[in-house]
Amino acid sequence: MPRATARYPFEWEILLWAGHLSEVMTGEMRCFLLILDPDGTVRQLFFGEDEYNYDREMWGALKESNECWLFYHPFDGPAYTYINWQGIEQRTIERLIGKRFQETDFAPSAFPRSPEAVGDRIEFPNLWGVMF
Repeated sequence: MPRATARYPFEWEILLWAGHLSEVMTGEMRCFLLILDPDGTVRQLFFGEDEYNYDREMWGALKESNECWLFYHPFDGPAYTYINWQGIEQRTIERLIGKRFQETDFAPSAFPRSPEAVGDRIEFPNLWGVMF
């Protein structure tokens, strides 16, 4: 059984954006793979057949051959969703989600999206994976 690993408010902001993008673009909750160039320009966007099914072989090859990508997988959404990314800078994510992060978004919190910090602040990670 998957276990949630989300600890930071910035993770929840990205989750909300990714879920919204999936629903706006497909009319339902589907997994997707977003490929970007190193400058943060979106080059390709692939949607799965639904929240579970996608071309694992092709998407795996795309992740291996591109240095910048974001993968959204609501495999049992909304109960379980996985997001991971590589090579994406904070300014790019902020542009995509349409808002700037606050300092408090990088301090772990006891509850999802809580402003009350329970640990040390981190920098925005350009390589990350999180389970909700």
